[in-house]
Amino acid sequence: MIISRSQIQRTVALYAREQNRSLKPNRANSRQLDQVSLSSSSREVQAVTEQLVKQPDVRSSLVNSLREEIRQGTYNPDCQEVAAKLLGRFTVDRLV
Repeated sequence: MIISRSQIQRTVALYAREQNRSLKPNRANSRQLDQVSLSSSSREVQAVTEQLVKQPDVRSSLVNSLREEIRQGTYNPDCQEVAAKLLGRFTVDRLV
């Protein structure tokens, strides 16, 4: 399964919105100091997001090998597989 960066960003944003809803200030105790505590799942999401940001957008070795196949005329993608992946990706993007 392929998960796009936009899907991850939307998921993280949704998670952050939900966290913010649960941390609404209590106006009756307005003199108390503000505190922030992150749950372990929030820290995990942050760590995964940081790792994803570090990943390159392009896999150079794959791109180079495909370029070489195209240059040599030996690149023959399976049309059925390409169509299935396009439709699958379209469906996932519409659902998310």
